[in-house]
Formats: sequence, structure tokens, C-alpha cells
Amino acid sequence: TKDMVLKDYSLKNQLLVRWYQGKCQIDAAWCN
Repeated sequence: TKDMVLKDYSLKNQLLVRWYQGKCQIDAAWCN
């Protein structure tokens, strides 16, 4: 269903945000 797709998308989005934040902490220049 559409709801399941939305949940899956938001979960992937959270993982991406976490990965991005972790990458920023390791390599600040990569984020700027």
C-alpha cells in the first residue's frame, strides 16, 4: 500500500540523514 511505501521511504531517509551527519562529523570539508 501507499502507507507502507511512505514508511519505507521515511526509514531510508532517516538512515541517509544519519549517514550524512556521521560523514559531516568525520569530514567537515565534505559537507561544505
